[in-house]
Amino acid sequence: MEIYLGKVIYIVGIMLFVLIRITFILRKKKNRISIDRKTIIDILMLILIFCAAIIIPLCYIFSPFLNFANYYLPFWSTWLGLIIFIFSLLIFWKSHADLGRNWYVSLEIKKNHILVTD
Repeated sequence: MEIYLGKVIYIVGIMLFVLIRITFILRKKKNRISIDRKTIIDILMLILIFCAAIIIPLCYIFSPFLNFANYYLPFWSTWLGLIIFIFSLLIFWKSHADLGRNWYVSLEIKKNHILVTD
């Protein structure tokens, strides 16, 4: 039962993560790019992060492909993971909220870009 609860917690957490990210991506679309400093390495790192944080866990949850690596954790670890996940989502949201329209996933400078100091 705990393993299913952990999977549900992960899926809900990832949905909240994506909701936060999409909200701020839509807000920043109004800003025009003045300087774009993205490199191939930046793009590759974003793809690797996406695969490690989203694709591989979803493969584990929805397919038997990674069952060989399955093991059971103690009962309390699911609840500890939930608490850590909640705090990480709060920090993720706070960082996006503090930066506002000045938040970008890569190095881009927009028209009317300001330095966030508080």
